[in-house]
Amino acid sequence: MKQGIRLLTVVSISMVLFACGKAEQDRQQAESERVAQEYKKQLEAQETATTSTSDSTFVIPPAGPVVPEPVLTVAAVMAMTNPDTVTKALTSSNTDVRLAAVNRLGVLAVQHPITDASLQSLINVLDSDSDDKVAAAAAQALGKTCHPAAMVRLLNNLKRSPSDVNAEAVAVLGDVAGYSATQALDEFVTSLEDDHSALATSLQTQAEQAKAKILSRNGRPVNCAW
Repeated sequence: MKQGIRLLTVVSISMVLFACGKAEQDRQQAESERVAQEYKKQLEAQETATTSTSDSTFVIPPAGPVVPEPVLTVAAVMAMTNPDTVTKALTSSNTDVRLAAVNRLGVLAVQHPITDASLQSLINVLDSDSDDKVAAAAAQALGKTCHPAAMVRLLNNLKRSPSDVNAEAVAVLGDVAGYSATQALDEFVTSLEDDHSALATSLQTQAEQAKAKILSRNGRPVNCAW
């Protein structure tokens, strides 16, 4: 009888212990799941914050007001004193502004040697400007630079076909060149002898007049030591 009571007591205690252990396991399992959920929420929050920061890096700000380039005027160009600043006006779409820029460079060249960049820009105008007045003014301005490269360009003008010759550049030779230019002028006149067009006749006359001017001052160049 006593043994039965003891056995029953042991079984009862075992069942109580088992029940307690299972309750503890359930509690630990629930706690683990809660911790896992909390950790998952933290990761999602961090990912959202990172994405938001990353996206904000590439947000294109709204465009500001468009500030138009200042419009060059003839008066503004003629008031300029820096040859490099004047040179920029040589690319203007306004013919009057380009003409003013060329004339201004000629004035500045008399006062002080202009830069190589300005010189090359003048040469480009002589060779390719679409307006004859601007190209003619470039020839005049080059004649005032006293730069050897300018004289080479003025003489090379005589080697073009008649339709491409800058007539003003021929006249400039008479105004500024020395005796060495007379031979080039003679060769130019000779090259046009078989061309009886009005243009060729006019160019021959201009070349002969330019040579006469040079010889009238005994072959001495004006102002420049070409």
